[in-house]
Parts: sequence; structure tokens; C-alpha cells
Amino acid sequence: MTSIKRTDLQAALKNKEVSVADLKAATTVPAEVKARLDGADVNGDGVIAGKAEVDRLFDVADRFDNDGNRNTVRGARGGQATVAGATLATAVATATPRRGLQGNGSTGGTAPTEATPGAGTAGRTTLDDSYRRFREVDVDRLRDQLPAQAKHLADDFVAAGRRHNVDPLLLVSISKHETANWTSSAFRNKNNAMGISNSRGPIRQPSAEASIDKMASLLGSTTSGPYQNADSYRELWGIYAPGPATGQGRQSNDPGNLNRHWGPNIIKNIDMYSSALS
Repeated sequence: MTSIKRTDLQAALKNKEVSVADLKAATTVPAEVKARLDGADVNGDGVIAGKAEVDRLFDVADRFDNDGNRNTVRGARGGQATVAGATLATAVATATPRRGLQGNGSTGGTAPTEATPGAGTAGRTTLDDSYRRFREVDVDRLRDQLPAQAKHLADDFVAAGRRHNVDPLLLVSISKHETANWTSSAFRNKNNAMGISNSRGPIRQPSAEASIDKMASLLGSTTSGPYQNADSYRELWGIYAPGPATGQGRQSNDPGNLNRHWGPNIIKNIDMYSSALS
């Protein structure tokens, strides 16, 4: 009887991703497992990737094993693959290199590609990329991409990104998401362009421009503040909008679990603007 360790699966899928659709289409994955695979895709992007999601995949397989050890599953019994073993073997066999990562990840030394304006799909942003870098953005072209109520902020997004070494398109994308495309009451009535909140909700800011600079300063700081130990978009998501999708509990101020959309939407917005500015 062979066993598969949780750490073995993590190592096998490091810097790789597994298509949920491919697993569901595979004849080697039992139907009872397929019905639960969506639970491993915690951010809803269609792939299982990164430690948290690979852990969820292992947990899905472990439900059909019950060997009493949550960190191992029986891979085979009597010379035949178990339900859990067949599932994990298929996941490893169908895995492909992570989007946005160079090479195949076999050495563990791959690095995120630089997603620069004009890169198109070749510079597709991933949740594991670093947001702490400034990219040059044509302010006039960015202004053209913003709705009327936000055009005056184009300069501020770029200037704040430059001051604090943060991607300006991240600032734009957060602002778009947090203000419902710059239509929210917090934006219109409290000058809050970035979703800056406390336990009672959005906080009034001196100006929309000031709110952008304040958030850029917090995001860019590596010595203080809530984001000092975060570097990737995924880590940022877990602080800015925590919840089950980031491996944390349901938040009292998010009863509908809407925070699960934050990371994927931010990445989608960044790539949308990047493509538009190319």
C-alpha cells in the first residue's frame, strides 16, 4: 500500500497549476471527486494553484481516504489506485506551468514575469506576482480609460504609485473595485476612493487624491503598517479583503462573503488596463 503525503503534492505542484475543467473531464477522476473540485478553486479563477488551493485539493482527495491522517492518503490498495490516489495522480499529470511564471518550476527557482503596459497576455498578472514596483503609465491614455467622474484622478494614481513604489494600475484597480466604478456613496460623499474603512465602515478623507496617496503609502511601506510583510497580490488580498477564499474565517463585516471576489477582480482590472494602455 503506497501513501501520498501532503508535502509530496505541494512539491509536485510547486509553480504549477491544474485546470479544474481538465480534472472534471478526466476519466481517471471519479465522479464523486469531480463534484467537489470547485471547492479547491478558492478564488474562482478556474485553476488550482498555490499552497492554499493545493492544500484544498489534497483535502478533497482525503475525504475519500479516511486513513486517520490528514497529511497522507492511500495512493493504491491491492495494486489498484484508490479514489484519492487516482485524483492526485491525475492532477500532477495534467499540471502545467503557472501563468506568469518563467520556466516549468522544476527547480523552484522561477520568477514572476514583469507585467508591463503593452505586454498583453504575455504579461498576464498572477496573484503571486509582486505589486511593489512602479511601472510607467501614460497619464493621458489612462485618463481616457476612466469614466467621467474619475478622469481627474489619473495623475494622482500615477504620482502616488511613483512616490511609494507601487504599481499605479493596482491603485486604479482597487479604486474601481472599492467604489463600484467610482459610483459609491463613500466616493461621492466621503472623498474615499480606496475603500479605507474601520469597523463602522468607510472613513471620510480630506480629498479623493489624499485617499489615493494614503493607501499607496500603506501599500508601499515595508517597515510599518498592515501591509509591511505582504508582497504579492495574494498576500495583499488576505489583508485588504480577508475571508475563506484566503484561508481565513468569515468576516463579521462581510456576511455575504463578497471578499472572495476581491483578488480575482483586482487581477482582472489590472490586466484590462494594461491591455488598454498597450
